[in-house]
Amino acid sequence: MIFSRIKRNLQITRRYKEKIRNSIIISDTFLNCKNPNNQLKVAIHFHVFYVDLLDEIYMHLKSIKTNFTLFITVIKKEDEKYVNDFFQEHEHSFTIKILEVENRGRDIYPFYLALHEHFKDYDIIAHFHTKKSMHSSFGNYWRTYLYNNLLGNNSLFDNIMELFSENSKLGFVTTPIISNKKIIDSYYYFKDNEANCKNDIAYALDVFEVSKDNLFNCKQNMDFPCGNMFIARTDAIRQFFEKNLSRDAFPEEKGQLAGTLQHFVELIWNYIVTSNNYEYKEVIKGNIK
Repeated sequence: MIFSRIKRNLQITRRYKEKIRNSIIISDTFLNCKNPNNQLKVAIHFHVFYVDLLDEIYMHLKSIKTNFTLFITVIKKEDEKYVNDFFQEHEHSFTIKILEVENRGRDIYPFYLALHEHFKDYDIIAHFHTKKSMHSSFGNYWRTYLYNNLLGNNSLFDNIMELFSENSKLGFVTTPIISNKKIIDSYYYFKDNEANCKNDIAYALDVFEVSKDNLFNCKQNMDFPCGNMFIARTDAIRQFFEKNLSRDAFPEEKGQLAGTLQHFVELIWNYIVTSNNYEYKEVIKGNIK
């Protein structure tokens, strides 16, 4: 028993290191193009459950040179006013659309509501949220890691846009899981525990009417954006927005940690992307020599 656990841990460590090595390194220091990609129509969605994180969000967004529209969802009328007042007081060049939504479906249903009627207006859609994971001791670190590797503080987001411009088959960009044993173990549990996970994934794929061929033809479950933050080509994830979802598709918020559609959706992005013949890639901030 002890030997098998040690063997499993060594295998997971090896696979994690290989995942990091295979990630695309993106510079946050140097802009790879002289003229940021204004030809791409870009939307960035933030589900702002915690409005106290607006300063942190703003510090990332203000460095982006690519033109974009910012969609913000909040769950309270007073939060809508707070966000509106915040951006009136902070200089910005991007358009902002604020929508109050019901506290249902965690960050997934708000994402759907924000762009369900607008997704066709954009080539690229990015999704973020104010992750704190209050049930854990590393929620802030996890959120900061995702923001730093997908938004950056200088040129990183613009350089990711350049990847989409250069590769028309690139459909989805996220970043590898954080270097935290609990998260790494959980990630590979979902990757490897086919019997328990495949039914959940199959259910979500059926909801969005996506082929399950890749699900049952693979020995392992596909990679997924752990933490559910990413940048996607709209056409690569179009089924998510095309589906007419009712609020009842997502259960009433009760602090669930698993077992709901919002949890299953996090696991199916790669299946949607590849079913549309696009590529799923992971990037990480680093120095390019």
